[in-house]
Amino acid sequence: MVKFPSRLRGILNRLKRVTWLERTPCDVLIFDAVGSDEIRYCIPAHAKVNVLRTRENLPLVKSIRFFLMLLANLIRHRNPGLALVVSIVKVWEPKVIITYIDNSRALGALKQILPGTRMISVQNGTRWDLSLPNQPHLDFDLYFSFGRAENDIFVKGGHSATRVVPVGSLRAGIFVETVPPEASKVFDLCFISQFTLRNGNLISQRQSDIHTAYFETDRQLFSTVARFARANDLKLCIAMRYPANRPAFEEERQYFSLDDESHVQVIPRSPYSSYRAVRASRLSVTTSSSLGYESLGLGERVIFAKDVKAVASLVMQGTWTENLVTHRLPELQRLYSLDYDEFSAKATALLSMADDEYSNYSSEARAYYMNIDPQQLPHEIIKHHI
Repeated sequence: MVKFPSRLRGILNRLKRVTWLERTPCDVLIFDAVGSDEIRYCIPAHAKVNVLRTRENLPLVKSIRFFLMLLANLIRHRNPGLALVVSIVKVWEPKVIITYIDNSRALGALKQILPGTRMISVQNGTRWDLSLPNQPHLDFDLYFSFGRAENDIFVKGGHSATRVVPVGSLRAGIFVETVPPEASKVFDLCFISQFTLRNGNLISQRQSDIHTAYFETDRQLFSTVARFARANDLKLCIAMRYPANRPAFEEERQYFSLDDESHVQVIPRSPYSSYRAVRASRLSVTTSSSLGYESLGLGERVIFAKDVKAVASLVMQGTWTENLVTHRLPELQRLYSLDYDEFSAKATALLSMADDEYSNYSSEARAYYMNIDPQQLPHEIIKHHI
């Protein structure tokens, strides 16, 4: 039996799973199916849209012209993945390419080859990871960011963008537009879970250290929050990371030691369930989730534990000289330890604030980290640029 090298075997296996694409041109190409449903909110109704699915089968276009271009691009670029995408783009001839995978280098590479095509990246998560040592350079064209913080993060990390427009979170904006608000607050406290199963495929010590730091910090932080809730007879909920029908959900429950749920309500993951939980709570607590910053941008009260040594040290091992994901937060919204007294004092102060007082207190941080305008939501702003 003939044995092929592993890389060639991978290519041959993928050739068995081909998705044939039509050669129909489009106005807008959505790069990667992940997040494409959200991206569709940003696209004008009259625009013709094609979605390029990059993670599934091998996409090929039913066109002799496509295969001729693919051969030419393979010779020119010597990169099969890039040659394939460039060939598809040249067949579809979009005026705009847009992605929700904002930490991908793909659009930067495409911009070098197709300078006349507008490349739009929409931020989908916090980007502290851009401070990591040996992080590949990212080069953006038009980047719709959560806030002004991304400008500083790009500069400190050695990344670049033609233009950064701070509009807030696309997903949070869609939530505001599509989900009616609750009549009143149901919970006093919401803990935003960042629990993840340990990935057996972690390939570096750093990845292992990151998982361990968040795993331990999140669990200890919850213990502190739960103690505060019991001591003050407060209603506490957990915005869970996993749906109830997933095996990992039971592991997440055990992670929080929830053999007895009488003092806390668990909210399993479902569409917009975590957003609902935050909006239904007087104060939310997170280590450093994107949802925490989205909550901040929506005017909700939130405390972050990203300054706790175990997780702050991960950031400071990179290119930053200060913690850019917290340094503009007011002091009551920053936890430096998992000490009960620190959390109790800050949570009590935030819970006691009048709405106007809190709005003024957090206004600078909202603009810097999550610049969302309820009167002009992110998808409407992005739509004007397409």
